[in-house]
Amino acid sequence: MRLSAFFALPLLLAGVTGAIPTPQVSKRAISGSPQGSSCGNTDFNDFQIEDAAQRGVNNRNGPNPGGYPKEFGNTEGFEFGNCDGQMYEFPILKSGNVYGGGRPFEFRVIYQLADDGDGKYCGLVYHPPNDDRGFEHCKDVSG
Repeated sequence: MRLSAFFALPLLLAGVTGAIPTPQVSKRAISGSPQGSSCGNTDFNDFQIEDAAQRGVNNRNGPNPGGYPKEFGNTEGFEFGNCDGQMYEFPILKSGNVYGGGRPFEFRVIYQLADDGDGKYCGLVYHPPNDDRGFEHCKDVSG
């Protein structure tokens, strides 16, 4: 009897530890995102735009790769018709990968945070060649 209890205990413990749920990062909704955006000679599709904005929204409480997301000051005075108030920027990479730290390159997705934890797309901007300080506004593509 003792021997069978000895072998049953690891099986019982394996069942208990296997039932512990693993945490998942929820995918946040990004409202108002376009089908694409054209930034100079670089185009982004809706998936790239939403992935970058979602990473920014999910990282608002950390971790903050490369210091992003950052508050977007809009010193150029761009008109983001669907956004009013505090906006944030997060790098969007033309490679299609989602930014995870290091050099952010020139493109940024601009968005707002909603009270429910989701995000609202405002626009895309980019640093033109030879200008690391100023931004240019990208042109959104609608379907």
